[in-house]
Amino acid sequence: MRDGKGRYLQINPVGDATKPADENSHDRVLSDSEIRDIWFACDRLDNAFGPMVQMAILTGQRRNELAGMVPAEIDTKKIVWTIPPERNKAKRAHEIPLSRMALRALEPRLTSGTKFLFENEPGKMMSGWNPMKRRLDSACGARNSEGDLVWSEGWTLHDTRRTIATKMRELGVDSEVVEALLNHKSNTATGDVQRIYDRYENFDEKRAALELWAGKLTSILGLEPAENVVPLPTRAG
Repeated sequence: MRDGKGRYLQINPVGDATKPADENSHDRVLSDSEIRDIWFACDRLDNAFGPMVQMAILTGQRRNELAGMVPAEIDTKKIVWTIPPERNKAKRAHEIPLSRMALRALEPRLTSGTKFLFENEPGKMMSGWNPMKRRLDSACGARNSEGDLVWSEGWTLHDTRRTIATKMRELGVDSEVVEALLNHKSNTATGDVQRIYDRYENFDEKRAALELWAGKLTSILGLEPAENVVPLPTRAG
């Protein structure tokens, strides 16, 4: 390899660079055992990152949207979390009907008096993702005989969104409802109009889907027999 002056370099300047993730890493869906490991590892952390990751697993929302959650966005009467347009990637108000499990997880934080519901420093939005993720990896990853983490280093927080979408589809939730829950941004004007319509039309279906997922999650965690989770009937084509 030559430098900018045509001279040969003795050392590869990018030799220590991190290898890009394999393409199939973007298709990763967490297994039930991985979900369980992550959830209970979150309980062992001594900061708000753990509860925030659990809320990601419950709701399927993006990392920054969860980190910026404030009490005013939660309507405890309607049991809805509304992310304002300026705080979400799609740039439109996004309503998430919270499952009972999610609301129970949030209740102590709603009365804590903090500015953000998930904050590690008073009054500051959570940051420092990489160190916190490494701590979670260490808490949830089994180690081999050499002391290396076996699986947990290979997952990302974004995998929770893909995992929830996949699990919901397996339970019979319509793809349009899943898309509405994940608040995927449309690339067309027609799609934007449709999304505004879906915001209202799919509200009850979104609530049912998140309750269904919470029921499945409790069974994955060993908190409820799996047979108590009844899949939605599949729509006829």
